[in-house]
Amino acid sequence: MKWTLGLMGFAGLAIFGSVLVLTYVSPIHVERAARGFVQSQIKRQIKNELGIHPREARDVRVGGMAEVLAQRNKEEISVLRQHLASGLDAQIADTLARMQDADCECREFMRRGLDTVGQSRLSNLQRAEPQLRRIIEGKYSEIVTDLLRDLRIFLGTNMFAFVLLLVLSVARPSYTRQLFVPGILLGVAVATGSVIYLFGQNWFFTILYGDFVGWAYGLWLLLIFGLFCDIVLFKAKVTTQIVDALSPAVPC
Repeated sequence: MKWTLGLMGFAGLAIFGSVLVLTYVSPIHVERAARGFVQSQIKRQIKNELGIHPREARDVRVGGMAEVLAQRNKEEISVLRQHLASGLDAQIADTLARMQDADCECREFMRRGLDTVGQSRLSNLQRAEPQLRRIIEGKYSEIVTDLLRDLRIFLGTNMFAFVLLLVLSVARPSYTRQLFVPGILLGVAVATGSVIYLFGQNWFFTILYGDFVGWAYGLWLLLIFGLFCDIVLFKAKVTTQIVDALSPAVPC
């Protein structure tokens, strides 16, 4: 049992630690894995900023989209009509392909942190094409930066939890049975995240990018760390009660 916990802790440390290092050493691999999610987020945010709301965008054609902007400057409406007609999806896809080329100069936006470019507005036909491209690049930088931050929090907290499991399995061998409680909860968390990622990467990144990490998953990890604290500080009083209550299902 002790070696099982130690192996779990070491495996979790190796997996989460390796991916965490990868997000710093070669973040472009994460960007490419999240391509579908990033593309959908850029499209949604740009349409929202242009006043094209999802409910309206579902049921109307290009002309209808432009009518939503009827109160704006006529020249701006004309520019937006042109770009909506030519296909916003294609322009976003093209920009993402360039942004995910590690040698592309456009990635300077990310290195310099020019998030203000995302606030640019289309003004005239002569400047529309480069401005739209800059808006997409700015949105890409903003979304990827936030996603990497959330992913690093997710990886770092999980790695720390597995480090605790590994250390306590060695330092507190008398509490091996109790350590299986937070160990199993960690395993459930990792298994759930892995299934979501394998069967739908966009779902995984959507959950990660939203409030899940900040609230639901944070509360789950807080419960696990609370059990670790119980074992370290209070001689496993709570976890012992849990193990005793579940004793028929816990190996002796």
